[in-house]
Amino acid sequence: MATRATGATAALTTTATSVLAAGVNEAIVFTNVIAMNRDTTARVVTLYQVPSGGVSGVTNQLLTQSVYAGQSQSISIGAVVIANGASLHAKIDSGTSVNLSLNYYTTDQQA
Repeated sequence: MATRATGATAALTTTATSVLAAGVNEAIVFTNVIAMNRDTTARVVTLYQVPSGGVSGVTNQLLTQSVYAGQSQSISIGAVVIANGASLHAKIDSGTSVNLSLNYYTTDQQA
């Protein structure tokens, strides 16, 4: 079993879309999620933990969090693990001024 630390950045829009997906036989463990708001007004970030083949919705919503204008904020999502094709989706309430920085570990799930 191999474990790798890595990261990714995603630009958010008002439509919930996948920002990171686990491959088959792979698990992703998030260590840090930071929202960076470049706008002049606060924005609300919404995160979803979506199963493989699923869609974003109220049943798989993790959290919503305001991000102050011109600020970067750490988003506490706890011990979220996505695996075997599941994904983390995200959106903002308005505009396109928020980036999400994801730090995580990936682990192969093969025996």
